[in-house]
Amino acid sequence: MNVHHLELFYYVARHRGIVAGCRHIPYGIQQPAVSSQIASLEDDLGVRLFHRRPFQLTPPGERLYAYVAPFFARLGDIELEVKGTMAQELRLIGPTQVMRDHLPEVIAEMRTMYPRLRLNLQEADQQRSEERIALGEADIAITVLEERANPGFRTETLARLPLVLLVPADSPFKTAQAAIRAGCTGDLPLIALPAHERICRIFKDGLRKRSLHWSVAMEVSSNDLITLYVLHGLGAGLTVHLPSAALPAGLRELPIKDMPALPIGVFWRGKLAPIGETLMQALRQRAGRLA
Repeated sequence: MNVHHLELFYYVARHRGIVAGCRHIPYGIQQPAVSSQIASLEDDLGVRLFHRRPFQLTPPGERLYAYVAPFFARLGDIELEVKGTMAQELRLIGPTQVMRDHLPEVIAEMRTMYPRLRLNLQEADQQRSEERIALGEADIAITVLEERANPGFRTETLARLPLVLLVPADSPFKTAQAAIRAGCTGDLPLIALPAHERICRIFKDGLRKRSLHWSVAMEVSSNDLITLYVLHGLGAGLTVHLPSAALPAGLRELPIKDMPALPIGVFWRGKLAPIGETLMQALRQRAGRLA
């Protein structure tokens, strides 16, 4: 296999399309050239690596990407290591809310110790974060933790956030139990994150233990959208209580007292570099202040 063709395939697969891949290749190359060389790679292998529209890796493409991704993803790291600057680089991944509300203060603290700190910040949900860590495309993920870590992952819980239902301030519901009863009878729409998110699984399991079922009426991609749509009176939002965050005007939280809290923490693979350990200490201090 031509190594250059493999590199082009890596960028196309990582960014899920030839056009998007071309925008991230760190040197000038036109889309027709990329298409031609990917076609040559497929001819050499005798298999199709991905479907073009909509983009989707085939099983052979997934195997090849899993093999080449750790190498190409870390080329920048070895360059920095050879240059002697690797000690001040970190690649972090996590949800938008964490990147926006909590990391700026942590990063400001770290810059006092690492003036040449170089950061790569990636926004992603829990599932995507796990994939990036597994492929070596991120060093530390800050996200919701599963009950058991995947093999090879190391984890640390920083906080446990109680589940709440978010409702308009003028809602007639005074308790989460009352809102849940209304939802299960179809009188109150539920706004929530996708079903694979752990908060939804905790909530669904809690309902199942009570022999209850409340279908999600509106599935959204972020807690910000949950807040927005609850403010517009479109239903009750499933979220968590954030100790330090001010609740937007016009909203109330109804604590769900008999369900497990959502564990928030970090996970990584292997041994952390000293700068990673420093970040961990800063995150612990931040979590302690929030608690």
